[in-house]
Amino acid sequence: MATDQESLRALEGLMNEFFGSLTTNPRKRDIETILGNFGQQRGAWKQCLYYVAHTHNSYVSMYCLTTLENIINKQWVGLMPEERTEIRSTLYRFVLENHKVAPYYIRNKLVKLVVDIARLSWPHFYPDFFTNVLSLSRSPDTVVLCIVFLQTISEELACPREELSYSRRTELRRLLSQQVPTMLTLLSSLLEGVVEKHKNAVTATPPPSPTHTHSQSPSRSALSSSPIQTGTLSSMFDSLESGTSTRMAFLLPPLDTESETIALLSLNCLTHLFSWIPLSTLITPHLLNTIFLFASLGADPQPSKLHNGSLEKSFMVGESLGVLAMGAINEIMSKNCVPHDFEEFLLQMFRNTFQLLQRLVRDEPNTTSRLQLLDPSYLDKFTEFLRLFVSVHLRRFENNSQFPVLEFLALLFRYTFHQHCVEAYFNCLDVWSIFLDHLLSKVQGPQDQTGVGRYEDALISLARGILHKIQLRHNQAELEELDHEICEEISENNMHHYGELGTSEEISEWHSFFTRNLELLAKIADLLPDQIFTLVYEPWNEATKLYLSLQSNMIEQNGRRRLNISAEHECPRLHCLLRDLSSLLQAIGRLSTLFLGEELPKRSATAIQVIEKLVQMANYSTGLKLFEVETAVDVLHSDFVEVHAQVLSTLRAWVHWLSQLYGQQFVQVFPGGTQTHQHQDTCHTINKQMLVAATNVLNVEAPPLIINCGVQLLLSLSVMMRSPVALEMNQVQSLYVQAPSLSSDIKVRGLILRALVNFLLLPWPSFVVDHRLETRKHHLTSFINSFTCEVRKIDVQALVDDKTLQETMAPKLCDTLSVIRYQVEELNNTDKASRELYYHCVQDIIHQAILLFPIYVQHSSVCEEILSLMVVVMQVLRVQLGPGRVEATIQTFLDVFTTRHHLQLAISADNPAAVRVVDKFLKLLELIVSEPGQSFRQFIPNTITLCMEHIYPVVSERVSPEVKGPLFELLRCLLEHNWKYFFKPSVHISLGAGNWDSIENEAQFIQIMQAFGQSFMQPDITIFKHNLEALESLNSKYKLYHKGVFRNSMLGQFITVLLQVLVHRSQDLLQEEITITVYNMASVDFTTFFAAFVPHFLQNMDGLDNDQRTTLKQNFKTDTDLPTFTQNVQRFINDLRYYRTCNTSLPPGTVKL
Repeated sequence: MATDQESLRALEGLMNEFFGSLTTNPRKRDIETILGNFGQQRGAWKQCLYYVAHTHNSYVSMYCLTTLENIINKQWVGLMPEERTEIRSTLYRFVLENHKVAPYYIRNKLVKLVVDIARLSWPHFYPDFFTNVLSLSRSPDTVVLCIVFLQTISEELACPREELSYSRRTELRRLLSQQVPTMLTLLSSLLEGVVEKHKNAVTATPPPSPTHTHSQSPSRSALSSSPIQTGTLSSMFDSLESGTSTRMAFLLPPLDTESETIALLSLNCLTHLFSWIPLSTLITPHLLNTIFLFASLGADPQPSKLHNGSLEKSFMVGESLGVLAMGAINEIMSKNCVPHDFEEFLLQMFRNTFQLLQRLVRDEPNTTSRLQLLDPSYLDKFTEFLRLFVSVHLRRFENNSQFPVLEFLALLFRYTFHQHCVEAYFNCLDVWSIFLDHLLSKVQGPQDQTGVGRYEDALISLARGILHKIQLRHNQAELEELDHEICEEISENNMHHYGELGTSEEISEWHSFFTRNLELLAKIADLLPDQIFTLVYEPWNEATKLYLSLQSNMIEQNGRRRLNISAEHECPRLHCLLRDLSSLLQAIGRLSTLFLGEELPKRSATAIQVIEKLVQMANYSTGLKLFEVETAVDVLHSDFVEVHAQVLSTLRAWVHWLSQLYGQQFVQVFPGGTQTHQHQDTCHTINKQMLVAATNVLNVEAPPLIINCGVQLLLSLSVMMRSPVALEMNQVQSLYVQAPSLSSDIKVRGLILRALVNFLLLPWPSFVVDHRLETRKHHLTSFINSFTCEVRKIDVQALVDDKTLQETMAPKLCDTLSVIRYQVEELNNTDKASRELYYHCVQDIIHQAILLFPIYVQHSSVCEEILSLMVVVMQVLRVQLGPGRVEATIQTFLDVFTTRHHLQLAISADNPAAVRVVDKFLKLLELIVSEPGQSFRQFIPNTITLCMEHIYPVVSERVSPEVKGPLFELLRCLLEHNWKYFFKPSVHISLGAGNWDSIENEAQFIQIMQAFGQSFMQPDITIFKHNLEALESLNSKYKLYHKGVFRNSMLGQFITVLLQVLVHRSQDLLQEEITITVYNMASVDFTTFFAAFVPHFLQNMDGLDNDQRTTLKQNFKTDTDLPTFTQNVQRFINDLRYYRTCNTSLPPGTVKL
C-alpha cells in the first residue's frame, strides 16, 4: 500500500495534470471520476486532513477541503464521535496556525468548515465554539480571523443553506439571536478602535444640521421659512451652498493595512447581520455614528496620481470603506417594519445622510461636478439609499416638524443633475418617480391639490431641469455622445405612440434617454398640468417661429433650392435648434393627454391653437420640401427630415383629443329627435387640415420616415375620426385610384388600403344627417375588388400542379390576406352592420384562402397568414360566417393536418415558421371549443384525438415549450367550456339523487389528466405553472378534485408528484402555488390524507428508515387551515430532505491514488 506521502504526490500530479493546458477533455473526465470515487470512500477524511497539512499545492488544498465539506454536510451523522472530534479539532488548529500565511480563499474555506461543524454540533457537542471565536478578538494577531468567523457564522447559521431539520433551524436561529448583542458590541468596538487610532487627523468645523438655521438667516428655521415656500428653489440651492463647505468633526486619514482590513471586514460583517436581525435597541446610535463616519470617506475625492505621464483617478481604500458603510446603512433602510420607538433613531440617520448629501453636491474647483471625482459604486449605494428612503420611509417623516423635506428635495435635485453617468442619472430619475407616485396617490382628482402645493416650486424646478437635460442648447456635450439613429421601419399595428418616431424594438440610446426624461415630465404634468404645459409650450413656440422663418434663408441655384446658412457658427446653432424642436414636438405630443377627459372643454382653445400651429408646420415643411433642400452640412438634411416626421407624429398624438371633442357627450337632441353637435364645424375643419397634412406627403416623394409618419396619421384619423369629411376631399378621393400602386413599400401600401377601407366602412356618429350607406357600400365593394382581384382570379385547380405559379403568387397572397386581417381586427368593437358589410365584401377572399390552404400547407408563410386570418375571422366575423361555413372550414383544416401527418412533421422539423403555423391552428381550435352552445360540439372528439394522438406524443418529451403552451391552453379551454361533455348534469343529480359522479368519455378525460400530470414531472416552469393554474381553475369552477374519477384514481398520484417536486426542489419558484394546490387536493378528505396518504407516501419514499418515517408522520400536524397547513408541509418536506441526506450511503471500497 502506498504511503501517505506517496499518495499526496500522486494527488498533486493528478491535480496539476487536470489543470494543465495540454490535458484533453476525456482525460479530465477520467481524473474527475478518480477524484470523485476517492471522495466517496469511507475514511477519506483522514487522508484529506493529512494532505491539507502537508501540501503547498493550492489545487490539492481546495480539493481536499471541498471533499471534507461534502463529508461534513452529508456524512457527518455516520461518523463516530471520536472521528468528528478529530476532524473538528484538526480543522480549528489548521485555521489558527495558517490564517496569516494561507491564501484568503483557503482561510475562508477552513473557517466555513469549522462553522459547518458548529451548525451540526453547537452547543450540544461543541459547547466552546462561540467562546473560542470571541476569544480570538483579544489578540491583535487573530482579530481579523475573529471577524471572518463572525461573518461566516451570520451567513451559515442564520439562514442555513444546507439540509437541516426544521427544529434544528429554529434552534440555531434562537441561539444565534442570543449572541447578536455580543457580536454587535465586538464589531462596534473594533470600528471605534480604528477611529481612535487615527483620531489625530485634521479637524474642521462640523456642518450645520439641515434642521438648523443657516448663517445668513439666523432668525429663521429652514423648514418654517424654506426658500421653496418663500421664493424659488434655486435660491435655496444658493443658501445650501454656503452650508456645505465644511467637514465632519474630523476626517480619517489614510489607514494602515491592519486597520484597513479590520474596518473592511467589520463593515461587511455588519451588513450581513443587518440583513436578518430586527430593528431594535441593539443597533445603537453610537454604532450608527461610527458607520456614518466611514460612509463619509466615500464622499470625498481621493487624491489623483500621475501614471505614465497622464492624470489617472485613483479610488483609494477610503472609497471602498465608504461603499461598504453605505451598504450597511442601506440594509437598515430596506426594512419596512419600523418599531415606533425606532423612528427617532431613523430621523437621526437621515440627518447624518443629509450631511453627506450636502458634501456630495458641493462643487469642486476646476470641475463641473464633484460627483465626477467619486467612485461610481459609492454613488450607486448612495442613490440606493435615497430610493429606499423615498419608497419606504418618506411617508413616515413627511409631516414631521423635525424633518426638512423641502431641503431634502433641493439636495436631491442637485445630486440628480450633477450625475455624469447616464445610468446613474436614470437611477436618480427612478427616485423622483417614486416620490411623484407618492404625491399622485394623495391626489383624488384633477382639481385636488392636496399635499402638492408645498412642492409646486420644487416640481417646476425639476421639470425645468429635465427640459434642459433633453435640449442641445443646454446639454449638448452629453446629448451628442448618445446614438441618435431613428428606425424608419413602419409598424403595422401601432396606434398608441404619443408623437414618437421609430417603432423598432432596438431603440437608440437617445430614444431611451429622451423617453425616460419625458415620462417623468409627464408624471409631473399630471400633478401640475397648466404649469408644466406652459413650461414646454414656450420654448416650442419660440423654436417654431424660427423654423417657420427659414424660408427667407433659401436661395435658388441651377433650379435647386439651397439653404443660405453656411457660417461655421451658424450651422451648429441651426442643428441644435432643429434637434431641440423635434424633442419639444414630441413633448407637446406626449402632453396631449392633459387635455382629455374632464379637462377637454376648458382647455380646448389651447388645444386648437397647438393643432393649428402643427398643421401650419406640416404644410410649410411639405410645401417647401425641406427634405430636398441642399445644406452646407449633411446633418442638417437629416434634421429637416426628423422635424417634418415629428410634426406628423405629434399631430397623430392629438387625434385622440380630436376624437373626444367629436364625441357623443357634446350632442344636443331637440324635440323630434334632431341632433346637432356643438363642435362639429370645428372638428370637421381640424379633421380636413390633418387629412391634408397626411395625404400631401404621399404625393411629393418624401423620405420613408416622413411617409411612414404621414400614413400612420392617416390611419389614426380613419379609425378615430369617423366623419363624412374624408370622402368629400379630393386628396382622399384620388387615393382610392392610386392606392393599389401608390408605394413600393408593402407595409405602407397595406396601411393606406386599411385607412381607405375604414373611411368607407366604419360607422359614422348618429348626429351625422346622411350616412350614405348604399353609396359607401358600392364604393367599398369596388375598392376591395380593386386590390384583391389577383387573389380572386387564382385558378385553384391550375395552382395545384404548378409549383412555379404557387411561389409567384405567394407574396401577393400574403400581402392581401394581411391587409384583410388587420381590417377585420379593427372591426372588433364596431356595430353588426359594419361587420356584415365587410364580410359581404371579403367572403370570396376568405373562401378562396380556405381552398388554397391544402395547396400551401407546406409553405409556412402563406399557411401562417391564412390561419392568422381565420383566427381573427373566428373572433370577429364568426356570426356572419355562419355555423355551416365554420364547420366546413375547421373540418378542412383537421383533414389536412391529420391525414398527411403534417402536424407531426411540422413539430419534428424544429422549423420556427412551421411551429408558428401549428400554434395558429391550435389557437383556431381554442376559439372553436370555447364557443358557447351546441353549434360546434361535434368537433370536441376530433379535437381531443388531434391533441392527444397526433400532437401530444410528439411534444411530450421535448424540452422546447413552443407547441406545449398552446396545446395545454387548448386542453384547458376544452375542459373549461365543455365540462358537460364529460360530466352531464341531470334533474336527479341536481336534486341530490343518483350518482353525481357519473362520467361520459372517461378514457379521453383520463388521457387529458395524465398529460397534465406528466407535465409536472418535466422542468419547464412556464408549462408547470400554467397547468397548475388550469387544475386550480377547474377545481374552483367544477370541483374537479371531488369528482369520483379524479378522486379515486388520480388524486393520490397528483399529490405524490407535487410533493416529490417539493422534495427534489425542481420548481422552487413555485413552492407557494404547489403547496396551495396540495392543500386543495388534500381538503377533499383531510382524514384520508393524514391517516392513509401520508403514511403511504412515506412508505414509498426511498432513503428513509422506519423510525424516520414514524417521526415524520408524527410531526406532520393535522391542522386544516391553509396557513398552518402550508407551514406544516414546508416542515415536513424540509425534514424529509434532511433525513434522506443523512441516510446517504457510502459506497464500499477504496481508490488508490
